[in-house]
Formats: sequence, structure tokens, C-alpha cells
Amino acid sequence: MSVSDLAEKIARLKRFLEQDENNLNLLLDLGRALHENGQPEDAVPLFDRALKIAADHPQAIYERSMVMITLGRVDEAIAGFSQLKTAGLSHPSISYNLGYCYLLQSAPDKAVVELSEHIEEPGKNPGYALILARAYYAMGDLPEVERFANLAISLQPNFSEAKAVLAMCLQDNEDFDKAIRVAEEVLAQEPDNAEALGVKAYCSLNALDLSTAAQSFDAMIQAKPKSGRGWVGKGLLEMQQGDLAAAEGALKKGLENMPGHIGSWNVLAWCQILQGRMQEAEESLRRASEIDDRFGETYGALAVIKALTHDYAEARLLARKATRLDKDSFSGHFARALCDQGENNPEQAQQIMHRLMNAPIDDKGRKLIDILPQFIRH
Repeated sequence: MSVSDLAEKIARLKRFLEQDENNLNLLLDLGRALHENGQPEDAVPLFDRALKIAADHPQAIYERSMVMITLGRVDEAIAGFSQLKTAGLSHPSISYNLGYCYLLQSAPDKAVVELSEHIEEPGKNPGYALILARAYYAMGDLPEVERFANLAISLQPNFSEAKAVLAMCLQDNEDFDKAIRVAEEVLAQEPDNAEALGVKAYCSLNALDLSTAAQSFDAMIQAKPKSGRGWVGKGLLEMQQGDLAAAEGALKKGLENMPGHIGSWNVLAWCQILQGRMQEAEESLRRASEIDDRFGETYGALAVIKALTHDYAEARLLARKATRLDKDSFSGHFARALCDQGENNPEQAQQIMHRLMNAPIDDKGRKLIDILPQFIRH
């Protein structure tokens, strides 16, 4: 329906409602039309009036809950959809919207449980398959992400949003060549797709193509100014370029938009360690441990701080904990190396820090800049 047709419909419904102010169907029709016209605040009183007339009216509850999603009042939306389920109504659209709400609340496990109630729906509805892929992505279950993203694409071959999720999954699986090919397919359809731009940026950063990475991160942030991944990626790039102050600012902007992302707190801590601001780095790592106290790199980074402040006994304890949680913990092994060096020659330990970003510092030849992007997956 065109904008002018919708405006005419709204005007007509308002005239009818003036003549019959308690007409339930008119209230619902006008509320839906206002919502569609980008006037969700004006729709709410109409649905509230409808519910005063018929408190358990399923369509009124459903439409009001949809408006609550638009307004960002997610708790109210969940309450409405849950009320419908309690009343015995079971429909894929209810589960879809509940699952979406749970994702907005960073509860992907609840989303998967809800969406799984309609087991046949993903094979018929590409949008339903996509939201399952997003839920599994938030849980870190990459095989399921790939399965449902590919299912959505099989149902709708030009489904750019599903392709973008698939590209992120491939990136996290370190299949960088395929990830960037899929991302480029998305960008050919939607040049401003923030997720595809992010994949292109991170893959370019991994390949040390810093010019392409910089352009892609900037485009990602322009397309989605509150993109946590975009700002954190920009911070990683600026760390690679040696501008630690700018990197810290970008990382903090990223964390404003995804404060529950443990890996980004670890990246911020390393940025602060490299600037010699150990107390602030410890605070960043404390925030990380509040999110998940079993992430080995957090304890490894704390061990690095203790080693650099010559508390070698505590550093070794923390490094042991880091490698117990993750036998390949980069920071845990690095902290042990600092202890070995520092106990004999504290100045040599400081020299290691000075070449940390771009010089191999463990027996596998890894550099800090190789490791930090991996934290974005946590």
C-alpha cells in the first residue's frame, strides 16, 4: 500500500471510529494502520482501548505486543505473547516473535527452545530458519548456524541477511576465503549491509590488508553507528597501526554497545596493558570475569599484569589457571615466559612487552596481533 493510500485509510478509519468509538474491529484496524505508518505510539492507546472492551482478545494482545517490539519495550512484548500461549494458542508467528524478543534480551538459549516448538517451520519459512541461525550464532554453535543459514538460503536464494549470517559463521570458522566471497555476494545486493562489511573488514585485517580493513570498518560503522563489532574491529586495527589511545577509545565505544562481550573486554585490557595502565587493565579483566569466570585468556592477561608488576608467585598461579581452562591460552603461556625472564632480568621482560604486538613471542611463533581478533568470537 502506498504512503498516500495508507494515509487515506487512516483518515477514513478515524472518521468511522468517531461514529462508533467502541467498535473493536475499527480499533484494531486503525491501530495496525498507524503502526504500519510508523506511528507506534499512536497505536498503543487504540489497542489498550480494545483490551478494555475484550481483555483476552487474541488479536488485540498480539498487535499490541508487536507494537511493543517496535517501541523497544521488550518485556511487555514477551508478556503479551506469553499470555497468548498460556491461553492455549500455538502458532509459528507467536514463537517467532517470542524468539526474536529473547534474542533482543541476549537469551539465545530461550529463543532456541521457543523456536523449536515448531520443528517443521524452518523448512518452509526462510525467516524462521534465519532467526534460528542467529540464535545459534549468539550461542556459538557454528555447525547449527551453518545448517539453518544454508536452509534459509535454499528456500530464498537471494536472502542477503541469511548470507551475511553464513559469512560471519564462515569467518568464525576461519574459512576466510569463502567468508569473504559470501560477504561480497551480499554487498553486491546491499552495499551497506553492516554484517557483510564486518566480515570483509575482519577478513582483511586477518590478511593484513589494513587499507581495505579500515575502509570496511568505517563503512560498517557508518551503516550501523552502534555496531559493537564495528567499533571493536576499528580498535583492533588501530592497535595494529600503533595508535593505542585511538584504539582504546574505539574499543570503549564498542563495549558501550555490547557490554556483555567477554572477548572485547580482554582486547581492551591488552590495549591498556600496552600503555602501562595496569590498574585499568585489571578493572577491564574484572568486568570480563563477571561475564564468564571460565575464560582462560582473562586469567592469562591478569597473570601478565602480575608478572609485569613483579608479583611472580601470583602470576604463575594465574597462568596455571589460564592453561588449565585452555591449554593453548596465549596469555597464560606468555605470562609464564615473562616470569621466567623477569625473575632473572626484569628489564628483559619489559623489552619483550615493547615488541609484543608484531614479534613472535611463543614457541608457536604467534604474535599478539594474531591472537586478539580471535577474542571477538567469545
